[in-house]
Amino acid sequence: MKFINILTVFTCLLYSISIQAQFQFSGTLIDQNTKEPLSGATISTPDEGIAITNYNGQFEFELEEKPGNFWISYIGYETLEISAEDLSGIIPLTASPTLINQVIVSANRDSKNRTEAPVSISTISPQLLEDTKPTRLDEVLNKVTGVYMVDLGNEQHTMAIRQPINYKGLFLYLEDGLPIRPTGIFNHNALLEMNMAALRRIEVIRGPSSSLYGSEAIGGAINFITLRPAAIPTGRVALQANNNGYRRIDLNASSTFGKIGIGLSAYYAERRDGFREHSDFDKLALTFRADYLIDDNNSLTFDATYIDYYADMTGSLDSAFFYSENYSSQQTFTNREVDAFRAKLTYNRYWNNGNKTTIALFARDNSIRQNPSYRVRDDYSPWGNPEGDPNLAHGEINDNSVYSYGFIAQHKQNFNLLKGASITLGTSLDNSPNTFEANYISIVKNDENIYTDFTKIDSVLTDYKVDLVNLGAYANLDIKLTEKLQFTAALRYDKLNFDFKNNLDENAFSGAPDDVDDFSAITPKVGMTYDLGKGNGLFVNYSQGFLPPQVSELYRGVKIPSLKPAQFDNYEIGGWVQLNKKLSFDYSFYQLDGTNEIISVRLDDGTRENRNAGKTEHRGVEYGLNWSITNDLSLRVSGTNASHKFVDYVEDGADYSENEMGQAPSWIANSEISYKPSFLPKFRASLEWQHIDGYYMDNANSASYKGYDIFNFRMGYEFKGIEVWANLMNLSNELYATVARRSRWGDSYSVGEPRAINIGLAYNFQKGEQ
Repeated sequence: MKFINILTVFTCLLYSISIQAQFQFSGTLIDQNTKEPLSGATISTPDEGIAITNYNGQFEFELEEKPGNFWISYIGYETLEISAEDLSGIIPLTASPTLINQVIVSANRDSKNRTEAPVSISTISPQLLEDTKPTRLDEVLNKVTGVYMVDLGNEQHTMAIRQPINYKGLFLYLEDGLPIRPTGIFNHNALLEMNMAALRRIEVIRGPSSSLYGSEAIGGAINFITLRPAAIPTGRVALQANNNGYRRIDLNASSTFGKIGIGLSAYYAERRDGFREHSDFDKLALTFRADYLIDDNNSLTFDATYIDYYADMTGSLDSAFFYSENYSSQQTFTNREVDAFRAKLTYNRYWNNGNKTTIALFARDNSIRQNPSYRVRDDYSPWGNPEGDPNLAHGEINDNSVYSYGFIAQHKQNFNLLKGASITLGTSLDNSPNTFEANYISIVKNDENIYTDFTKIDSVLTDYKVDLVNLGAYANLDIKLTEKLQFTAALRYDKLNFDFKNNLDENAFSGAPDDVDDFSAITPKVGMTYDLGKGNGLFVNYSQGFLPPQVSELYRGVKIPSLKPAQFDNYEIGGWVQLNKKLSFDYSFYQLDGTNEIISVRLDDGTRENRNAGKTEHRGVEYGLNWSITNDLSLRVSGTNASHKFVDYVEDGADYSENEMGQAPSWIANSEISYKPSFLPKFRASLEWQHIDGYYMDNANSASYKGYDIFNFRMGYEFKGIEVWANLMNLSNELYATVARRSRWGDSYSVGEPRAINIGLAYNFQKGEQ
């Protein structure tokens, strides 16, 4: 009898346990557009939070009682209400086009709510990238408040963010938080080394970010965040072409197999017989990525990118050719060739209480080989060499190569005793030996002013090596002073060592003696955010930027120039407004003061030289609006009004103090109205307006360019995985210059592309989504 009683109790206990554990839930949350897993999303009932997804977007939990519905929330996404029966398998979330509060990673190299960061930052979402179908990065970056990326043809470019249009190292380009090129070896064409097919989203910080990223993050820092492998098998093949000789094919494939996700992103683009003579190009871009979830607390990511690029360098047009729409070229052989490889291995350790440790090891191998049009200079000039040979010109062939290796290590620690308090500590090392070689060429110029041929002469102009070591350490502190007021302070120390070894003697064109140069700086940032409630808030910050001379600015010549490091002080106040998830508006007022700013000056012989500008002042307002007018119709507006002037600057005896800086538009704007009818899902149409105001073409303010307005129309439709689209760029076929300059040699214009009709076809494959 006693045995029967024990057996009965044991049976009842097992039955009770089975009843309590019968409601089990598991699944994976993904982004509706990219199919990437969403880490850190919250699953809750009306009474409490139940679970948070892991690194691979997965959740698993049990409940004693079965609720009617669950709510799934993730910052920047529409909250999803889902029944208990449907909470399983693959569950997609849709990103909100108007919500200000999104998860960003560029403000402190870790996930952070946008409304807790006292900085001016904008995000280009995966949906905007998908809708735009850009053939060049400027087609999406120019949608960002305060950004003007200048198209120089075939993905070549320069930039203007809180600065005039210039070619200097005032902008930092990052991929997943790592600089694409080493500090001190800036190239304004660095984004040639980006793989557009591998992009998930883009974050743009405006103003100095040196307290986190070090030097070069002055006007802004642009962080290109790459695609994670999808949670389900996905694939995409896309073909596109336009009437100006452009052709492109894209390939994406990825999936997750248990704990390992693998992805491949690639594209090949070319141009043949474009609207300008001597403007062909080819580019191959490949990216491989693998994510390994060791367990819920540890993960590894490996990624590698290879770029193979070649382009003819057609040069700019003079006034007569530009205004007569004569797109012929003086150049017949100038070119640029880029080989770039970079790889990164990242380990993440997730501790309790939201603490996190990240260690990233990286390597780069970059080479830029050129026969550059900007180095071609005539032997004859009426003011410099009136006795020169009009059929002779001078140029060079050069090779600028760098091999890098280094690491970034960071730890974020939250404090339970101080609610909302955290500190982030990090250190980085970048060892980047750089070699530069240039050989003289003699160029034949015919009577029609065409450079027809060249001869490589046994004359080495430049041959040096610089061992560049950049050591940095930084700290970021966040404290919630009240429920609504948060204080942020950051500090970074940088030490750069340039060990210069010249392989030529003192009589050479670049005969500077061997030298060792050290530059160091401590750059601070302080700021506060105030939460006004319901998605509204204010911020204020002071930040400092530091820019040492670049390697090419120091060591190309017979002596090392006396260039001082530039310092920038940024004062800023701004905020954001959110109205009923239908309208969002953000704004900022800034003043950026530069001291010893390095300015590129064009000399009488057509070459350029870098000089300290004394003092400069950059002051403006930036603003952006997103408005869902109806469920089908939306409006986006972004703009900046600014002035950029010399406070104290003398060049060759001419005092330019109080002058406007050359190539500094006072108003940059971009607006787009989009239509996505609910009666025809996956159809889209949009009309975009790009405005660049007039500006002075030189620092003397002796000539002006009127600026331009262009319109772009885009439309597309997807049905059962097959997508077609048409982008009509420069709809009115406006004649415009992306940048215009004046020198003693005359006016020069980088002509914008005439009307382009880009047609595309894609097939999207996905498997396993509900």
